[in-house]
Amino acid sequence: MVGLPGCGKTFVSKRICRYISFFHDIPSQIFNVGDYRRELCGSQLPASFFDPNNEEALVGRRKACEAATADLVKYMKQDGVRLGVYDATNNLRENRDKIVKRLAAENIGAKTLFLEAIVDDKAMLEENIRTVKLSTPDYKGVDPDQALQDFMKRRENYAGGYSSVEDSEGSYVRVINYKKFEILNVRGYLPLKVSFALSCIAEHCAVVQRAEIPYGM
Repeated sequence: MVGLPGCGKTFVSKRICRYISFFHDIPSQIFNVGDYRRELCGSQLPASFFDPNNEEALVGRRKACEAATADLVKYMKQDGVRLGVYDATNNLRENRDKIVKRLAAENIGAKTLFLEAIVDDKAMLEENIRTVKLSTPDYKGVDPDQALQDFMKRRENYAGGYSSVEDSEGSYVRVINYKKFEILNVRGYLPLKVSFALSCIAEHCAVVQRAEIPYGM
């Protein structure tokens, strides 16, 4: 997954895994870096914890990413076809490259598909935050308005260095405000099924093919 906080990455991850597991009987698992971060560093951390200039916090956040990546690799090494979803902001190209290189170095033979969620509709973004994010352990017992303000500051910390997925990175599906989908070079049975599941999240959407996609999607 790729996307700023509050754009629905975890929601998308869960919907895709349920679809793949239920309709195609393929084992699927989510590796949510936020869960690893809460386990290693605690919850209810201030927005300043996510400041890219906060070197001390950055150490803990990197450990969370490394732990999630290690578990993802271990899971994907098991026998049989399976789907692993790495649920994190992945806002930097260099971080995404590290994960791809790690998977390649393990000789797993796994296909990588980036799913990027972009929400720039202010009303949609605030609704997502109030209905989902404010109910997480990070904001348990916190005044909703104060929690919203803190979360927006957290989002700004990630937005400063955000790098959208580029064509040179490989296959991807980009969803914008859950109305428009951009698809590039998605091939293979499971990647196509994942793309289809993502396109079904929105009842009405416009699909833009950035490159030819094999018949059967």
